[in-house]
Amino acid sequence: SDLYMMPLTIRNAGYSNTVLGFILGFSSLSGAVFDFLLSKYLPSTHFRKLYSYMFICCALFPLAIISSNLIFTYLLASVLWGMYYDLNNFGALDFVGRKFKENTNSLSLFIMNTFTQYGYLIFYFIFAAGIVVTINFETIIYLYLILGIAFSFFLLLLFFDRHEKDKLKTYNSYKPLTFFFEAQLWIKINKILLPLVVLTFLFNLFDSFIWTIRSE
Repeated sequence: SDLYMMPLTIRNAGYSNTVLGFILGFSSLSGAVFDFLLSKYLPSTHFRKLYSYMFICCALFPLAIISSNLIFTYLLASVLWGMYYDLNNFGALDFVGRKFKENTNSLSLFIMNTFTQYGYLIFYFIFAAGIVVTINFETIIYLYLILGIAFSFFLLLLFFDRHEKDKLKTYNSYKPLTFFFEAQLWIKINKILLPLVVLTFLFNLFDSFIWTIRSE
């Protein structure tokens, strides 16, 4: 729902398209920074912990939007959305890696992504019907109701997973690399990934262009 509601809320607050673009772009920037921090400093990447953090971000996101019309609160909401997006993706990958064999990973991620798109589809019809067009008290109730149902299924997952053992291999821990040595590794890796990185950049630029237009 954030694809529609947050841009509309910002525009209804009287901010220009330039400010709207800056705030939406800040979510991508904060997500990229969080990617680095998450991979470097998070001691455990178990999906239980990642999804727990994700639900916290989801619960705080609507509150950040409705707290005031200041740019700072919208930037805070963007940070929360960027963190939620990363935690959701990392949690899904960790879950699939722990629970399924390698030859079924693609199918498992496909099924999870299919249900994600169904969720978007349902909200598109709700939005098109004019039931939810911006953030207000009724919308907040609707959001937290859906979030509560999702959290109940998360608790159900934790219940059935309580006796499961960690199936991932444990690796020896090493001392953190120095900044300059790690930067050299990034440069070497980026040389190999450059075509894919450019492709991903251009594709997401195209996707964001359409997404921004349809959000107004």
